[in-house]
Amino acid sequence: MNLQPGQHIGKYIIEERIGSGGMAVVYRARHKQLQKDVALKMMHESIADDPDLLQRFLREAQIVSRLSHPNIVGLFDYDAENNQSFLVMQYINGRALKWHLRKRVLPLAEINTICTAIANALTYAHENDVLHRDVKPGNVIIAEDGTPFLTDFGLARVVSQGESSLSAGMIVGTPHYLSPEQASGEYEIGPAADIYALGVMLYEMVVGRVPFAAETPHAIVHDQIYTAPPRPTLVNPEIPADVEDVLMRVLEKDPSERYTTANDLMDAFNLAIQQSGLLELSEDRREIAAQSMAKLRKERVTPSRGTVEAEIDTGAVRDVLNDAGRLIASRFAPQVNNRVNQIRDAIRKVSDGEDRPYTPPTPDELEKQIQQRVERRVNARAGWRTHLVAFVVVNAAIFAVGAVGSSVGAAPIRLNIQQDLAAGDMAGAAAAEIGLVAAQQPWALVGLLLWLGGLMAHRLAVGALSSRVEDKRERMLMDALAKDYGPDWRSSITEGQYVRVEKGVDDYFCKVRVFQQHVIQFVFGSAAIVMLFGLLRPVLIEWSEYLALSPTTDGWAEVLGVIIQQPAFVPIILVWLVILSVHAFKTYTGKPINMEDELERERSLTYERHNTPHPAQQSDKRKNNLEDAPLPGVRLSADGELTNSTVDAWQNRK
Repeated sequence: MNLQPGQHIGKYIIEERIGSGGMAVVYRARHKQLQKDVALKMMHESIADDPDLLQRFLREAQIVSRLSHPNIVGLFDYDAENNQSFLVMQYINGRALKWHLRKRVLPLAEINTICTAIANALTYAHENDVLHRDVKPGNVIIAEDGTPFLTDFGLARVVSQGESSLSAGMIVGTPHYLSPEQASGEYEIGPAADIYALGVMLYEMVVGRVPFAAETPHAIVHDQIYTAPPRPTLVNPEIPADVEDVLMRVLEKDPSERYTTANDLMDAFNLAIQQSGLLELSEDRREIAAQSMAKLRKERVTPSRGTVEAEIDTGAVRDVLNDAGRLIASRFAPQVNNRVNQIRDAIRKVSDGEDRPYTPPTPDELEKQIQQRVERRVNARAGWRTHLVAFVVVNAAIFAVGAVGSSVGAAPIRLNIQQDLAAGDMAGAAAAEIGLVAAQQPWALVGLLLWLGGLMAHRLAVGALSSRVEDKRERMLMDALAKDYGPDWRSSITEGQYVRVEKGVDDYFCKVRVFQQHVIQFVFGSAAIVMLFGLLRPVLIEWSEYLALSPTTDGWAEVLGVIIQQPAFVPIILVWLVILSVHAFKTYTGKPINMEDELERERSLTYERHNTPHPAQQSDKRKNNLEDAPLPGVRLSADGELTNSTVDAWQNRK
């Protein structure tokens, strides 16, 4: 049900839509009699059609209604309208912490205030045997007066009584803030899972990045289970050792090794701040963290057999591209130089933006992009028009000169033929006839066809810059981002991830354009080959007659006669057609190999053959949940949570 402003739902009047998630849509509404704003959470129709889901969601509401805390968004009522249930909750006029983190870097005092308030709320909930299980910046609202509120207990579960809820026994949460025990699919989880998520938030705000920011949700979940978080002092050298110890402890894989309560975490954090004398954090810590992580990824030491696995040095690649770009730009068309610059910029953006959260372009940046696209389009069209004029003028001149030269040059050759015939020199006359026939052939047609193919390929490259193709590219990019990272990808990916997807889409369009140009080359090239054979045939006939008159040819005239009768161009065109077919298959059906998956598969097989434990395996008991088979595909809902299909796949595998 899509509610509109002014619509009446029970005792409430809808004011505006303020948010949506995987299970519900949230509206700001006003109580008719009390004239008080509330947050109305309307369940999706799919839940209303399932009595079991509806009953379990009601139990979720009963769980949350037990909580009353100044930093927890309160639940006022539970009702239904037109067979659709909804919750009536406290309305907080403010924005989510996720929004604040995208817009600015929080000072140390504000970080302490927010995390202390959320820690108090979590400790209170845990004391009342309620787990949140999805603590993240998107579920923390900062009111206009600066008060933090913990909201969205939709995944909550009562611990001590073992009450079944909507999410009982499921792998739920958001991958970046998911505890290892949740990621492993363990049924029995405790307060340590919420404390871990709060620790990830604290790490993110203090260090400048989340501990794990891989390209896919699957990779993030894998890291949460198996990989130790990067030490804060390596990511951001300004972090004191005392603070690092606190952050590393709260992110321990074993729940028993973390802090007992969320308040214990913040007490330890405050003590570490005091002992280290840290007064403030630098405002550019995001950039520092991004640069540090890019540097750490250049070379990775593997723990097995002492081997060193070198990664791509993006700086060296950029240097090579710079040199190659200057060389190519000095010899070939500007379009090639632009492509080299695009590749070089893409590598730089991936390296620099690997761990920096994605931020949409500003209006000024969009205007700059528009101007650049239009400038490239106008310049490309002007270049093609110049090419067209040169094609017409040069070929017209060639044909005019050829026609004059053919008529002027033919006269002395005919005179030589007549003289040879009069003298009885039949071989000389035949040789002169070869020259006459060759001079009369329109050889320029072959060059015209080849040049025409190049002109059409140039026109295709210009068309690739049109607004229609650009719109298709943008729509494909948006679809690819939504497919890989979910509908809410703008708030969950890094700059590096965005650039990778963008580069993949650009590469696809480039491959298609190259294939289309190959088709044009095949058509005009094949026509030129056929025409060349047709022009050569009269010359070869005259040559065979000349060889027949010569007593020393030893049968070569017969051999040449056989060759003339055969369509010699057919094998060439067939081979080219096979190459074109392979190119089409690779362009439209070939899929790029995922190097990380291939490497991991090869490592597993190699260690298995040598009966050697895989370096990524942990002695921790949680590894047994996922080491027997590859992790199923991970998909996210619109609000960044693991989807039910992913949950079912993991549970079935267990």
